[in-house]
Amino acid sequence: MSDERWFAKDPDVYEWYCDEQRKRAAREHPAFGDDEGDPNEAPDRNAHQPKKNRQRFPVLYEDQLVAQPQLRYLVDDWITEDSVAVIWGKSQSLKSFLLLELSLYMTHGMPWHGKRTEQGAVAYVAAEGAGSIGKRVRGWKLYNKIDHATSPFVTIPTKVNLLIREEVEALIEQLQEIERERGFKFVIVNLDTLAKCMVGGDENHARDMGIAVSHCDLIRERMGCCVVVVHHSGKDID
Repeated sequence: MSDERWFAKDPDVYEWYCDEQRKRAAREHPAFGDDEGDPNEAPDRNAHQPKKNRQRFPVLYEDQLVAQPQLRYLVDDWITEDSVAVIWGKSQSLKSFLLLELSLYMTHGMPWHGKRTEQGAVAYVAAEGAGSIGKRVRGWKLYNKIDHATSPFVTIPTKVNLLIREEVEALIEQLQEIERERGFKFVIVNLDTLAKCMVGGDENHARDMGIAVSHCDLIRERMGCCVVVVHHSGKDID
């Protein structure tokens, strides 16, 4: 005789049996949480699927898109705020000279080759050629007849490994501390060069480059600035 036929002779026992079945099913299959369900019914497999998060990605409709504020140029026609930019070229093509000159014109609030600049602080991570920067700055100030003391131009004369998040976080925290202490805002963070800031990495490896670029984005997001990277072209590039 089956359990059901035996329990049917005693309605109270049968009700207890069904209740216990429901509880066990609820423990083993969360989809059975409704007490009105039949414990002998197969579980709804769709009930175990996670609900779709409809707000996972931002969405802009056309009217919202055109109403977005335009990005502000830090250097007219050249560099915008809240971006990642690259100065790219052959070795010995004066990339670092160009970036240093641009940075000094910005920190002193002067036009750069006829282009308006947004005055603000610049952080220069000199992972390559740090020893010569002081001489270059003195030469620039002499050429431009600038006698007053200093501008918010800050040099970090060492490499920061873009492949190690802890190092990138440490750089961000240090720059934010400088902002609080000195009362200025970094508008650009320069990384010179990409190769020197990828210690142990391979510039030709997609995974390493992906990590480096994502950490440049992290600096941009957390500092609210433009990140400029100096990058050598390959020796076989004409």
